[in-house]
Amino acid sequence: MSISKKVSSKINYLFNLGEVLVVVFHVIACCFIYVGYEVGKSTEAGEASSWLYNDNYEPEYHNRENLNIYIAAFYWVVTTLTTVGYGDIRGFTTSEYIFTMVVEFIGIAVFSFIMSSFNTMLF
Repeated sequence: MSISKKVSSKINYLFNLGEVLVVVFHVIACCFIYVGYEVGKSTEAGEASSWLYNDNYEPEYHNRENLNIYIAAFYWVVTTLTTVGYGDIRGFTTSEYIFTMVVEFIGIAVFSFIMSSFNTMLF
């Protein structure tokens, strides 16, 4: 049994789409971490701290291990770009709110592109 060229090209397209999405998610997660660190360094006493330093989070976010921070940021990107947005990880400062709004608009474009891709592949 062999796979036709049409099916093979669709499978290849799906894998390529997945790779591109992972790279986009990674870049946005790294930017979210960067914004959190920069805001956290610049906040003064009495101001809201960034998502990395806020005391409202569970203890595992305060572990400060790079892998835990990256996983939390990647999770935030996935929930934001897929329009789920649980809200358990969120920004606390103006800079983080602005970054989140930009990512939400990117999420609309990404979600639309994914749905269009699947529609094109199926029909």
